[in-house]
Amino acid sequence: MVTQKFCIALLLTCLSTACLAQQPSIFLADPTIFSDQGKYFLYGTGHPDGFPVYESNNLKTWTPVPHRLALTRGDAFGTQGFWAPQIFLYKGVYYMAYTANEQVAIAKSASPAGPFTQSRYSFVSMVAGAINTYSFAHSTCPERVVPLSIYSLLSGISSTL
Repeated sequence: MVTQKFCIALLLTCLSTACLAQQPSIFLADPTIFSDQGKYFLYGTGHPDGFPVYESNNLKTWTPVPHRLALTRGDAFGTQGFWAPQIFLYKGVYYMAYTANEQVAIAKSASPAGPFTQSRYSFVSMVAGAINTYSFAHSTCPERVVPLSIYSLLSGISSTL
């Protein structure tokens, strides 16, 4: 009887462990998901050197893009404080609006998985302390994308691409 209970407990433990082990936890602040051609890309705050990126076909199982960050410190503006990335597609080019060094910046890539880079390192916000970027395109003028930050919204300041 003890052996039977032990075997059942062992089996249940193995099954629950196998279920939990199927998808490791992903810890990202400020997460954003971008959908492109039947794939989903997950980005967020969580790495001191840039932004990790994960791919999924079903929004349930996520795989890290191997050996790479979507944006890496040294390939675009910023040395610290990489926060709140947001991806958008404009005229066939993928853009990442993000915060680094408390400034809003935009980098571009040929792929939603990156690498996102800048040919000339620069930021677009006009005030220090910018955090949590959002991109806005009005329906009457979609070609004019405006990266905003919480700070710039509160202070009435915005920048354009």
